Amino acid sequence: MSINEEYRAWLLSYEQSVCTLESVDPDHVRLLGKGATGEIAFYRFEGEPEIVEMRIWREGCEDQNLFFLHFELDDLGRAQDLFREMLEAFAHQMSRTVTKVLLCCTSGMTTTLFAARMGEAAKTLSLGFEFEALPLEQAIAHGEDYVAILLAPQVGYRRGEVADAYPDKVVLEIPAKIFGSYDAGAAIRLLLSALETYARGARPEAPEVIERDLSNDKKILVISSVHRVNSARIGYRVYDHGKKVLDGRVYKYRLDIRDVEDVAAAVRMSGIRMHELDAISVAVPGVVNDGVLIMAGDGSTVSYDVKGRLEERYGVPVFVENNANAAAVGCYVAEDDYENIVLHTQRTGHAVPGQGTIIQGQLVRGRKGAAGEMRYAGSRLASWEDGPSMCWSQEGMTELVASYLLCNISVSAPEAIFVAVQLVPDMELLRQKLLEALPEEFVPDLIPVDNYHERIMIGGLALGLRGLRALAAQEA
Repeated sequence: MSINEEYRAWLLSYEQSVCTLESVDPDHVRLLGKGATGEIAFYRFEGEPEIVEMRIWREGCEDQNLFFLHFELDDLGRAQDLFREMLEAFAHQMSRTVTKVLLCCTSGMTTTLFAARMGEAAKTLSLGFEFEALPLEQAIAHGEDYVAILLAPQVGYRRGEVADAYPDKVVLEIPAKIFGSYDAGAAIRLLLSALETYARGARPEAPEVIERDLSNDKKILVISSVHRVNSARIGYRVYDHGKKVLDGRVYKYRLDIRDVEDVAAAVRMSGIRMHELDAISVAVPGVVNDGVLIMAGDGSTVSYDVKGRLEERYGVPVFVENNANAAAVGCYVAEDDYENIVLHTQRTGHAVPGQGTIIQGQLVRGRKGAAGEMRYAGSRLASWEDGPSMCWSQEGMTELVASYLLCNISVSAPEAIFVAVQLVPDMELLRQKLLEALPEEFVPDLIPVDNYHERIMIGGLALGLRGLRALAAQEA
């Protein structure tokens, strides 16, 4: 029995209680469950390993991927592990009501009755919504568990703060006329319209990044992996002569370094072969030293030779960098007004940030690539003990970010700091926090980063080109 046949047979016989599995045809297996649907598709290529595509989407939202990846079916154990992870993601989605909606006000009291009325109306209309009511502060801390967040009129002025904390959620203010009359039907129509708009991808996109000239004659694959709340995202892009010819993303439940290798399968699906590339540029979270990724755990570290493993497998030069450093390079390339900059990134609910620093056009990597790993400074900050609670509010996160930035400003005194923190959109508020400790002339320009992923991709391209130039210089 071939590995392809063995894997299909294993899938259909695997004992699990998460969902129903059914074979649609020889090349498709469907996963069915409450509020979610999944599919495993097999693609054959003559003379090459078969490619497997795994995907999960919310019920009624087929264009929104909750889990999406490709991999080459050449390792049965790895393929089985990925299916088990897919089941984890499926179970996580089913444990959340797919149309779970949160209503919030100052204390949660005034929205409780309204939430109950909306639930009754939704049940009558067979819509399957589930509504809950919470105080606004709790909503900011627990918003990840909901598809949409509805604000009562009295807290509508904080809609921007909630939207910044959860940019991938539908966040609405209930009009006073609807809320005051307890018109549950009108509120549901408003919600349905917003969800439909979101499903069509009609949300406003970040403005185009103004790039420096990166024209070249190379074909470079850039891969970026980023942790998110309850999920992980891997972006990949192929630049050919400086132009984007492929742009995609993988959505997973958790991040595994082997997922970087699986991007090759997604690239192959587009018709591009790995041997056609001039280089692969990889941006990952963690300390990177000479192409080796060092992941810190609870009192221990784990190392992965990303560069060596990928170069051996694909036969092209591979350059690996920390993703905050790559984003800093992207900011430097896109903004030509500064020679000394810092990029600060910190996700909602996470007390530990990452930083990338560029001084006079040179990326600061430090001893063994550990520059910018602020986890080692964080435990000494006065605010550290309150960090886990502070990182869920705009005010608290601003305080944390200011503390971290002071560490870097004291050492490098940058001209500008690029802030990639969704919960800190107000640069003036951050500036005032810095002025509490710094003379005004020492406070750098503060620039919000609207598209962190784009900055990483631009930086990855620039780092790939720099690496190729260094190789060419060595060979000359």
